[in-house]
Amino acid sequence: MSSYQISGRQLRAARALAGLTQQQLADTAFLHVNSVRYIERQEREIKPGHSVSCMMQALREFGVELTFDPSPGVRMTASREHCS
Repeated sequence: MSSYQISGRQLRAARALAGLTQQQLADTAFLHVNSVRYIERQEREIKPGHSVSCMMQALREFGVELTFDPSPGVRMTASREHCS
């Protein structure tokens, strides 16, 4: 199991970098918008469960990834990924 820690702030930043609304991210991740809102509001560390994994995959589709070393952040990837 990975030891990285995710925050709601990091996911909000990733979504903003992708240029997505909460609804657009929810639709792309096949989640309810309330799930995205709830996760983004979290001030403490978030355990990477199903919803977070879906959000991270959706963000990768828009060319954004979360980084963890040396510190938490977000960045654009070289190219957009496409689900198959």
